[in-house]
Amino acid sequence: MSHLHVWDQHQATCSLCLVLGLVLLKQQCNNMFMLSRLE
Repeated sequence: MSHLHVWDQHQATCSLCLVLGLVLLKQQCNNMFMLSRLE
């Protein structure tokens, strides 16, 4: 039972990392877009 709980936590962490990565990627794209517009 405890093993399953650890697996659930691992899955949640992976999902969180994925979401954070996507958000950071989107922010970077937005920053690049803004910089290209300023020039």
